[in-house]
Amino acid sequence: MPPETIPTRPIGEWNLSRLIVRGTHVEHWLNGKLVVQYETNSAESAAGIAASKFKEVPGYADKIPTPILLQDHNTLAWFRNLKIRGLPAGATAAAQALALTVLPAKVYHSAQIPYKGDETKKARRFFYGTDQSGYGLEMHETVLGPGVETHPPHVHPHQEIIIIIEGTVEVSIDGKTDTVEAGSVIFYEPNRPHNLRNVGTAPCRYYVVELRGKRD
Repeated sequence: MPPETIPTRPIGEWNLSRLIVRGTHVEHWLNGKLVVQYETNSAESAAGIAASKFKEVPGYADKIPTPILLQDHNTLAWFRNLKIRGLPAGATAAAQALALTVLPAKVYHSAQIPYKGDETKKARRFFYGTDQSGYGLEMHETVLGPGVETHPPHVHPHQEIIIIIEGTVEVSIDGKTDTVEAGSVIFYEPNRPHNLRNVGTAPCRYYVVELRGKRD
């Protein structure tokens, strides 16, 4: 996901970058400012990969133990003071909500929220934050072309509500499938293998509301 702002310092000065990965949640901080955050297993991430030059690379974006990779783009680049620190094993989605902002009362106009991806798979996020009590909430929309699935069956520690707006999908929960028509609602429990795919002849469109839990 591209950042909304890039608070880089002038050429000749050092930039301070910090990456935080807690489970499926990733944050990139640059010079003390949060520039981008995302979920590795979200529809938005899947759509971004599907539209990138890495879409044919097997296992791209899978989280595995590996050495770090430092990259430049045919220009001079310097790195210093590199540190890797493990996070406590108990870091959960509830702890992730600590870094989120409280969602204000507002209207999220469709025309003001662009899609990311292509006609095969695209998505857009409406909001991601907490309510006044600290309960984490996220909502996005996904559009899948005919025959396209969201992702391989996966699990996560939070609940999801799927609202089918257009088209017909086949949902899989714990390996059991069901055909779901427009106007229907799907509820995913935490830690249950699931995915869905478009089984119609036209694009399908659905909203996802993720209930990410209350911070401690």
